Amino acid sequence: GYALVAYEYPSTLQNLRKINILWNLYAVRKAALDVPPQLLSMIHYLQKQSWINQEPISMMGYSFGSVFIPITYVTAREHGIHLGPGVMAYGGAGIYCLFKANLPVPQFLKPPIAMMAAATFKPIDPIIYAPRMKGDFLIINGIYDTQIPLECAHRLQELVPEPKKVINLETEHMHPDNMELTLRLIKISRTWIEEKRSPNP
Repeated sequence: GYALVAYEYPSTLQNLRKINILWNLYAVRKAALDVPPQLLSMIHYLQKQSWINQEPISMMGYSFGSVFIPITYVTAREHGIHLGPGVMAYGGAGIYCLFKANLPVPQFLKPPIAMMAAATFKPIDPIIYAPRMKGDFLIINGIYDTQIPLECAHRLQELVPEPKKVINLETEHMHPDNMELTLRLIKISRTWIEEKRSPNP
C-alpha cells in the first residue's frame, strides 16, 4: 500500500566530503539550496497523480538527507501543503557543528572553515527551521556516530517540537555497507510511520 519515491542529489553535492569543496563552495551552496524547492516540486507532482490517495505525504531523511527535512516541512506548510509524519535519522542541527566534524582538512583549520561554511549554508541550517516544524516526527541517532557528534544530534532532538519520538541507538554512523543497520532503520521507520498513519480505533 505504499509508493516509495527517492531523491538523488545533484552530483555537485558529492564534493561535500572532499577537499575540493573549498574551491567549489558556491557551486555546492547553490546545489544544496536547490534541494528543498526540488523536493517541493516532487510533492506537487505526486499530489496530482491519479494513483495516490489523499493522505498527507510522509518524508524520511537519512544522514545528509535529514538536513533538508526541517526546511522542507516548514516551507511546505508556508505553501499550504500539509505533510504527514516524518523521519530524521543520523542527522543533526547546526551547520558549524556538522562541518567541523566532517571537513577533510587539518584540525587547526576546521574551526575557521566550518565558520565560513556555517555562514555560507545558513539558509538551510536545521537549527533555524527545526523549532518551527509542525507535525509528528521520529528522530534516530547513533551514540557512537563521529560524523554527527552527539552535540549536533541532541540539538536537533531538543529543537524539534512535540510530538516526537527520539531513539538513540548504540551504533556508529549509518553506511551502505552496514546492511544490518540499514534494515534495522527501515524496520524502525516503517513500524513507526504505519502506527502514526493508521486510523485510530
